[in-house]
Amino acid sequence: MLRLFWVLLLKLSLVHSARPSVSPLDQEPSKPLKTDRIAIIGGGVSGLTAAFRLEQLGYEGVTLYEQEDRFGGKVYSYDYNGHVYEVGAIWAERDHDVLMELATAFNFSLVPDPGIMLVRSGNGTDFNYNQVPSAILSEMILKYPSWSKVADKYGYLTEPEGFFYANDPDLFLNFDEFAEQNDIEVYASYFRPFWIGCGYGYYETTPAMYVLKLALQVAGGILGGGTPEPQFNSQLLIAPEGFQTLFVDVGESLKDARLNSKVTSIQRTKQGNATRIQVDVDGVTEVYDYLILTSNLRDALDYLDASEEEVELFTQVQSYDLLVQLTKTTTPTEWPTTVFFNQYGTPNTSGHVVGIRNGIVDDNIWSSGQINQQNASLEQMDVLHRKDFVAAGLSPVETVKQVSWNYFPHVDGKSLASGFYPKIDALQGNQNTFYLGSVLGFETVMGTADFANTLILKKFSS
Repeated sequence: MLRLFWVLLLKLSLVHSARPSVSPLDQEPSKPLKTDRIAIIGGGVSGLTAAFRLEQLGYEGVTLYEQEDRFGGKVYSYDYNGHVYEVGAIWAERDHDVLMELATAFNFSLVPDPGIMLVRSGNGTDFNYNQVPSAILSEMILKYPSWSKVADKYGYLTEPEGFFYANDPDLFLNFDEFAEQNDIEVYASYFRPFWIGCGYGYYETTPAMYVLKLALQVAGGILGGGTPEPQFNSQLLIAPEGFQTLFVDVGESLKDARLNSKVTSIQRTKQGNATRIQVDVDGVTEVYDYLILTSNLRDALDYLDASEEEVELFTQVQSYDLLVQLTKTTTPTEWPTTVFFNQYGTPNTSGHVVGIRNGIVDDNIWSSGQINQQNASLEQMDVLHRKDFVAAGLSPVETVKQVSWNYFPHVDGKSLASGFYPKIDALQGNQNTFYLGSVLGFETVMGTADFANTLILKKFSS
């Protein structure tokens, strides 16, 4: 009975329901020529996926600009004392065709996470994500019809351009309100530690659309693999060599991918039926026929000759700082372990450690994440970090690495209701400019890569 319940839930969560509308991505304008010059701004997952696919399609003049000295964006693997630690993306979902294609092309190994995943609540009700507590499982079975209705109705959100189909006002509610309205509080409660522990913020301030996309994508693990045997981590893949290695390989395979290249200005001018795109980098100007922006759209306003409509839309994008640290402690782990702290799952606990991970047996380096939505200083964040580590039974000795990410770009419910995504989608191709990135696909490797791949195939393939 238990196994049958989860099998049914997994199958249902993976069903894509009928789309409520048609994405403008489906429209087919005239395609660029294979000899056209294309500038891609950003060497993260979106930019690298786009450049890789364009070269596969036969485009000869693709140039990628990355302002940092490395490829990968928020996929960042840090070498320390002979081990590799992730200070960016940790996991990939198993059902990810684009990532698997890249891994195969570059002989890159992805394996199921062998570790355990724990939830601590601060009141003694800790549990293992791999083993659904009986009380929670009973409530989930009771509320299964409500969850199945939600999964069936909104399954389309898991598609690469799923956000562009969404026009149901319920999706623009914050997720707490959505869960109550749809009678799925037990599912929301069970998913909350994973959502917050991965750094995505809080149900109280996040539109339901975003939470549902991730919840439905990983439903095979967190909501659909809870058989008596551990199942959750078998749905999540890790990279023993370091996740970034794959994207370094992709970047280095490209014909013209430039590191340490900060774009300072982009000017787009119409010349007859053509569009001339001037890209200025380090005082050098180059001219292109097409432009692909993959960085945070709001950040693009610093260098782009944005139209009034672009300014109006890009300024609606919001994000926050996610502080990731590698900390040496006096406590080595006996088994690869991830811990999510559920007691820090509300906005008034901003700054506290929401998750820690040690993926190496007998190692004493722990990674951690802290959501900073209240503009706390680094010193204030460090105080909370030490306090939370001590409370978790870990004695911090030394900070090995700190990285602050501009994380989870998204828009609020008001912007969604006013048509943010359809308006962005309608702009795709105007002035020979296309937009990619995590605000359009979602802040996961899968979300950004799949959206980039989908757009390139629809707009640039013959």
